[in-house]
Amino acid sequence: MDIFLSSQSSQFSGFGLSDLEDESESPGSVSPPSSVRTSDLSFDEESDGASDLSDRNPDSDIEEDNDELPDSDGEFDSQLSEIPSSQLTSTSDEDFWSEQLEDIDIPDFSEMTGPVHMLPLNAQAVDFFQLFFEEQFFQHLTEQTNLYAQQTSENDQHWEEVTTAEIKAFIGINILMGVMQLSSYRLYWSSDPFLGNTGIRSVMTENRFSKLYQYIHVNNNQTAVPRDSEGFDKLHKVRPMINMVEHTFKDHYKPKQNQTVDEAMVKYKGRFSIKQYMPGKPIKRGMKVWMRADSTSGYCHQFNVYMGKDDPNKGPKLGEKVVKLLCKDLKWKGHHIYMDRYFTSVPLLRCLERNGIYGCGTIKCTSIGLPDDITDPPRMARGESIARQNGNLVATVWQDKKKVHFLSTNSNPTGEGSTFRREKNGTRVEIDRPPPVEGYHNFMGGVDRNNQLRAKTPVGRPAKKWWKYLFFYMINLCITNGYIVMSESVGYQPRKERVFFVGF
Repeated sequence: MDIFLSSQSSQFSGFGLSDLEDESESPGSVSPPSSVRTSDLSFDEESDGASDLSDRNPDSDIEEDNDELPDSDGEFDSQLSEIPSSQLTSTSDEDFWSEQLEDIDIPDFSEMTGPVHMLPLNAQAVDFFQLFFEEQFFQHLTEQTNLYAQQTSENDQHWEEVTTAEIKAFIGINILMGVMQLSSYRLYWSSDPFLGNTGIRSVMTENRFSKLYQYIHVNNNQTAVPRDSEGFDKLHKVRPMINMVEHTFKDHYKPKQNQTVDEAMVKYKGRFSIKQYMPGKPIKRGMKVWMRADSTSGYCHQFNVYMGKDDPNKGPKLGEKVVKLLCKDLKWKGHHIYMDRYFTSVPLLRCLERNGIYGCGTIKCTSIGLPDDITDPPRMARGESIARQNGNLVATVWQDKKKVHFLSTNSNPTGEGSTFRREKNGTRVEIDRPPPVEGYHNFMGGVDRNNQLRAKTPVGRPAKKWWKYLFFYMINLCITNGYIVMSESVGYQPRKERVFFVGF
């Protein structure tokens, strides 16, 4: 991916660095993302994709409490009367699954989609970045950094109040460090011509950069609600930034029809109560983030940091509640949601459909509500499938290397689809692939796409404070979303060897 930083070093003028703690990981860094899981279902070579989908243990992702929270269907169903009854799945006999298969009936998608902004045709990369990272937030960072330094640096004779221009320069340097990665930040100020960066040295000294990294702050600590009190917020330190990006992400890109709900990880190995350990993931330790992203571009529309045992949505139905939370803005618009087996359930897809949202996902064969001939199918040859239908709700089991189960409300139960697999003797064979598998393969990779784009620009340096990892993670999301908006904007002419910089 092209990177976001400023092509004119003179734009960094005004940069004006307490000692940085060198640790093993960087706040904004992400490990190389795992291959998009949907592609595992369509590789020419024989793969373990189906095995990965079928055998994934969702319980290994998080620690769930047994406390049951009230279902949030009521909130979703509050406007149910606006949906014509002809568009609803029959619920008179929810346990009835028919062998008589017919095409589903869902409305056409007619929403406006794509970038929304008033930037001119000659807008620079920095202009797209600042659609999401607003000018007033730079001023907020300046005020909070000076306030925090005043509260904690009474005996620090080397601190001088920071200006907004320096805050912009500080963030720009961190972005540039993601483009040109060195083992230690001090090397950027090296006198060695093969290591040192002349542009960075001309904008800000090493000591000033270090001081800004020490005192950079997002929110006033003195306004935090004490622990064990009503209104306590574990994310208080970054809450203003979360609030900012939540509305800028919504304002400048209208979601396309196909959306992906999945998880992302912010790498962090320090001590923090919401940190998760997932041994089967590329990033094994860190903060889990639920995300809804565009299935093709990877644009992040909405995210929610998982709070562990203190999460308000905790409980056995966590996956369902996460999807409902992330899809509130899509009600009655006819979007299609793709998800994996951790989230998918019969009640969830029925609830989404009642609110004008259609879904498709892999599902555990032991899930409640599936028909017996789907949960326990007979032996099948590779490429064969069995489907059962209840209105628009279609349950499918497809034989790849192993059996993979799907549940959908947006795919016909039968259709002409195929993919290729490679046999042990090296020959390629074509096998049938039903429409739910086809749709899942094409549209499940949105969050993975976002992770791939972020991995190209790992913003931030190592730190001991957990909130700095989320801080730089959100900067990374702003860069990624800005790049996507810029790429899809009218009049944008991409060039193969063009490198974009964020300059302030």
